[in-house]
Amino acid sequence: MNTKQIKNYIIYLSVAGVLFSGYLSAVKLFSQTCAIDSGCSYFLGYPTCYFGFGFFALLLALALSNRFCSWGGQKMNTARVHALRTVAALGIVFASYFSAIEIYAMFKEKMVYGALILPTCFYGLLVYIAILYLAFKISPTKNDASANDEKTPAEAEDQQTFN
Repeated sequence: MNTKQIKNYIIYLSVAGVLFSGYLSAVKLFSQTCAIDSGCSYFLGYPTCYFGFGFFALLLALALSNRFCSWGGQKMNTARVHALRTVAALGIVFASYFSAIEIYAMFKEKMVYGALILPTCFYGLLVYIAILYLAFKISPTKNDASANDEKTPAEAEDQQTFN
């Protein structure tokens, strides 16, 4: 898997996170009820899905920047990769905490999450883990323009054709 593919997968996962947490946030915001029957967790007085939406939106912005921006040179490329890793790690800490609380309550109070089976924070946690894993597969010292050695033979041939 080359660097561009990894960056694309991070974008896809971030979009999935934005859509899922955005749906949960929109339902809570406009109907004042939780999209999941078991109720919502709160952090600083706000539903956790709002924070999940913020984390995933920030991850999406960083992923897009990391994939398509080439300005700023090597230092900026390194900063973008580290920022992506940091936000994903913070998302893991946040989602882990609330997943643990909700899973404990699920077993203690015999709560049911319907078709999802597990709390929504747990699914967010899985996505954050996948993003962090992929972010560590990106070399912060290479950008897409300098990663010609990672191209497939067909991609290298196409590039030579256009040069």
